[in-house]
Amino acid sequence: MLFKPNRITLPTIPHLVKPIENENLLYTCQITQFDREGYELLPIEQEYYKANGIGMHSEKVFAHESGNPDGWSAVIQRWFEQVDEKSPYVLDHSFCVVRYSFEGEAKKQIQRAAKKRPELSKLLHIKPKWGHDFCVDYVQADRSYELVHWEWDYRNFEEFDLHRDCLEIIVEKTDWEAIHQAVKTFRICMPHAEADVEGNFKTNMFGLHKAFRLFKSF
Repeated sequence: MLFKPNRITLPTIPHLVKPIENENLLYTCQITQFDREGYELLPIEQEYYKANGIGMHSEKVFAHESGNPDGWSAVIQRWFEQVDEKSPYVLDHSFCVVRYSFEGEAKKQIQRAAKKRPELSKLLHIKPKWGHDFCVDYVQADRSYELVHWEWDYRNFEEFDLHRDCLEIIVEKTDWEAIHQAVKTFRICMPHAEADVEGNFKTNMFGLHKAFRLFKSF
C-alpha cells in the first residue's frame, strides 16, 4: 500500500447559523474575488465560520485566487497519506472539503446589511457542497509528470460519502506501475493532447468519467 486514507468526518448538514459580533464588518468587507466553484473563503466568510466554531485550514500561496494577501482558508480534512516515502509515486495533495450555507440568525444578519449593500446577497445564495481532491505524481531525477488528478464536487452528502468509500478501495488496490506505464504510453502517443483530454484519460482508470466535476457555489 502506497497511500493510506484517513477517517473523514465532515458535517452532513453544513449550515452557518450564528451571526458575527461586529455587524459593521459587513459594510466594509471584501466581496470581490468570491470563489464561485471552489472552497476558498473570503475574510468575511471566515468570520462567520469562526463565530460558528468551525475550524479552517489556512495556507500561504503565491497565486491568490481570492485576492487575500494572507493566503487562502477553507474547511479541509487531509484524505490520503503517503506510506512509502521512497516511492517514485508521490502524493502531491489529497483532501476532502465542505462549504457551508447561511441559515438562521446569520442569514438574517446578512439580509439586513444587504439592504444597503446588495452585493452581499451572493453570500445568501451559497449552496452546501462537499468535495474531494486527489493528485499523485511520478517523480524521478530524469523525468516527472502527473499520474492522476481529480477534483469532484457533490451536492448530496450520502453520494459524497459512498463515492469516497469506493475510491479509497480503488486507490488502496491500485497497481501504480501499471498506471505509470499507461500514462507514459499516452504521453508518447499523444504528445500534444489538451490538458482535459489527458486528465480524463487518467481518471478513467480509476472509474471516473472525467477529472473535474465542479458545482457552482451559488
